[in-house]
Amino acid sequence: MTHPAMTNNIKNDIKEGMKSTSNNNNINEDDVAVFVAYNGKWEYEDKEWFFKNSRSSMIVVSKHITLSEITDNLIKQFKVDKEFYRLKLEVHYRTGSPWFPVIEIQNNQDLSVFISETSKTKLPLCVTRLDNKFENAVQYKDSSDVDEERRKDARVENILIKAIRKGDWVKAREIVNTEKVTWTLHFAVSRYKDNEIVKDIMMGINIELPINNNGENPVQTAAAFGNTEALKIMLASYPKYLFTPDKNNLLAIHYSLNNKTILYLFNQMKNHKVEYDKFLRDMQGFELLSQVIERGLIDVAYELINDYPSMAIPVYKDGKTALGCIVRKPELFYSGTHYNLCQRSVYHHVPIENDSLSSTDMADVENQEAPKKEKFVTKYTRRCLHDVISRICVKLWETTLLHVPHIKHLKDDKVKHNTTIKLLRRICEEVDRTHTLSVIKRLYSSLFCLAVENNTAEAVDVLSTYFAGLYDSYQDGQDIIQWTVSNHSKNVYIYMSHQEHFSKFDWLGSIDDDGNNILHLAGRLAPLHKLNAASGAALQMQQELQWFEEVKKVVGITHTQALNKNKETPMMVFRREHKKLRKDGEEWMKKTADSYTITAALIITIVFAAAITVPGGNNSATGKPIYCCLCVVFGLMGILIAIRSHEYERFQID
Repeated sequence: MTHPAMTNNIKNDIKEGMKSTSNNNNINEDDVAVFVAYNGKWEYEDKEWFFKNSRSSMIVVSKHITLSEITDNLIKQFKVDKEFYRLKLEVHYRTGSPWFPVIEIQNNQDLSVFISETSKTKLPLCVTRLDNKFENAVQYKDSSDVDEERRKDARVENILIKAIRKGDWVKAREIVNTEKVTWTLHFAVSRYKDNEIVKDIMMGINIELPINNNGENPVQTAAAFGNTEALKIMLASYPKYLFTPDKNNLLAIHYSLNNKTILYLFNQMKNHKVEYDKFLRDMQGFELLSQVIERGLIDVAYELINDYPSMAIPVYKDGKTALGCIVRKPELFYSGTHYNLCQRSVYHHVPIENDSLSSTDMADVENQEAPKKEKFVTKYTRRCLHDVISRICVKLWETTLLHVPHIKHLKDDKVKHNTTIKLLRRICEEVDRTHTLSVIKRLYSSLFCLAVENNTAEAVDVLSTYFAGLYDSYQDGQDIIQWTVSNHSKNVYIYMSHQEHFSKFDWLGSIDDDGNNILHLAGRLAPLHKLNAASGAALQMQQELQWFEEVKKVVGITHTQALNKNKETPMMVFRREHKKLRKDGEEWMKKTADSYTITAALIITIVFAAAITVPGGNNSATGKPIYCCLCVVFGLMGILIAIRSHEYERFQID
């Protein structure tokens, strides 16, 4: 506890030229303000006072006094118990008040010398002295006071926040130096992201960055808030905090949710090869791999696997694998995204690196013929012309079209999708090199079925290329063909129907335990998330009919009339499953038709009214209409706008 009159009496009792003040603005040219912070055991007014947290006051002294003299006078006046005392002195010249002191002064050095020297170098006019002899003074803490200290910390935090918001740096600096606030740097790099304050605070830190009550260092806090600039400031002096874990063994990069911050931290980590290699061998490396895949930073994931390929092999806690991190993210593949017609067209034509626009015609080595000279010249000319046109197209994309935001976004998507396939192949190479087929089937059969369920044909292609045995996988009592059809995985269905692994007999002979052939399964209602890909019950019904007809092309007439164990044909299954959807679709179409009828009636009324009205009026003598040129132009513009709007609506629908 503290005595309420203590601060005022300090100002009156200090001898040898010390004059009291609380405002730096009143300091004359011969004086300086001294900020005094003290804690420990004190005697005052015949009573003992013990301060668990530092208290402070502002005094004014002559420029020609030393820190030792100030200290001695304070000790005499307050009868300091030197066994516990710790005294901290700071000097502010006039109104100068930087956040943290950056210059030290000797005990016997005249303050005027310090002031003149710092004025020459234009350094902050602030100095501190901390008696290191008592740096580790005993601090008594009663467990019963923990709650009170927490409440006090909350009050101090609120005061500090208000001071920073008001720009009252004198008050804020006083709190930082006297209240032992360890979270000030955390606060500066987090919500306010005031990096000028961060620079000043860093100047006052000589050994270690502070740790807050949650066990986090400021680098981790800055990463969590995406404050990349603050990270640059702190890591320039303390690069070791890139690899300093918290109590949960997480590094700063694990805290980050911002892609830019993750990329910065990752590049910084790679500059420290020894620590980086050790990091990749630990569970922390896989945590980062799963994190960047989740964030869609596939290029970073690809670098991690290339730097440490063994990361792709183990099965981590909760059954997590590198392969599973990718397969569980269908949006990383082209077939897992939903583009409209225009976007698909642009996507397929946008050029990216290592992606040829066309296949170069190569001579057939095995079946060479002696071509006629005219044929050779024509073929050579066509090839040269094609190359020239391709180069022109690439330049056109690079100089103009790729600067359009929507097109650039599609290009980034295409790069990400291609990198995902490269990453998946790289992981499969490592798994194939180290695991037997039986182990692969045991570990990755469920992932293969998940890729089929997600309709990601690219993932199915890569997995089946490296591990053909996965085609024998079963999920919920269904083989891979039945699983594909029942999940309405159209992309995978088209891919598998063109694979030599599956013959016509495999498709026709696939019967489940309930006697359902693949057409029975196609008649079932699609999973909800795939059904909702189409808006409106009528369009959903249309989508379901199209899928049923697509599978119907594969089976013969016999299978369309085949009965399952419930004595149902495929069409009967379809009608039963889609009964509610059909009803909803009919209601949707009726409501839409009604709204169109009202709109059409209004349009017809306006058209008939306009047909007998001419904007220019009629000639009173002849009765013929007068056509105003401006009105004709206006009418033509209206027609063009209507046509363009109609085309846009069709574009949106497509």
